[in-house]
Amino acid sequence: MSRHRLPPARRDEIVGLAEEVAETHCPGRFIDPIHILNTKQITFSFNYYGNGFDGMLEHRRGKFHMFCNLDRVQNSTSPRARFTQGHELGHYFIDEHRNALLHGVPPHFSIADQADPERIIEEEADLFASHFLMPPQRFATAFKSHPTGLTGIIATSKLFSVSCLSAAIRVLRHSKEPLALAHWRNDKPPWAEVNMGFTTMGLVHLLRRADRLPPDCATSLAMADDPAVYSNCRSSASLASSWFAGIHQGSALDIVVQEEALRLGRFGVITVIRPFKK
Repeated sequence: MSRHRLPPARRDEIVGLAEEVAETHCPGRFIDPIHILNTKQITFSFNYYGNGFDGMLEHRRGKFHMFCNLDRVQNSTSPRARFTQGHELGHYFIDEHRNALLHGVPPHFSIADQADPERIIEEEADLFASHFLMPPQRFATAFKSHPTGLTGIIATSKLFSVSCLSAAIRVLRHSKEPLALAHWRNDKPPWAEVNMGFTTMGLVHLLRRADRLPPDCATSLAMADDPAVYSNCRSSASLASSWFAGIHQGSALDIVVQEEALRLGRFGVITVIRPFKK
């Protein structure tokens, strides 16, 4: 996944802040961004604003106001809407972001799944949103009870009312077992990420060429599903050489992997790769 990597100290600071906000305002219960917006007297609007942005936090006349775009987030309680609300709360609770708005820096549009390496503040707000909606201690407990594959990712997404993609990224980065993730987006280039479990084996770079996938593999079949709906999870066995760059067929690293794929409606297809287990 081509994102600017935050320094570890900054990352830990934002993760800690996100968990603190979640546990302070929603202790031991469902994380409700609207409750926090109301508590902090941040007004908000859910309306149809076209396709240009998901959300925006604005400061005007001494007040903060959050815009959430129903053209992109579907409804006010959808996983994408919740992530957008968490993202905008990140801009509020991260001191540097809030102070910039207070000092007249113009607000900017946020779009989920679209990171700009020149705008680290967007990555910081995304990091806040993920760990606010899935607080680390709660997530670690859930992780222990769910399998690592796509079934467990779906269960995690339902538990925290987040998107499958958000849950998958957290599972990927939390898991010590080899795991790789690809997101095949309908209107933008795909991105992929491989965790340390695979990279230490020598399986480092996931291929991102849909035209090179076997036509009968789980991902190809998921891509052929109706793009307007969420499909069932598909699964197939593949060879590492079909997925990882630089792996030659029949080599020692050309292991059998489990490929799982799911059509996320208009948000594309998600693929999870892990070592095959009988």
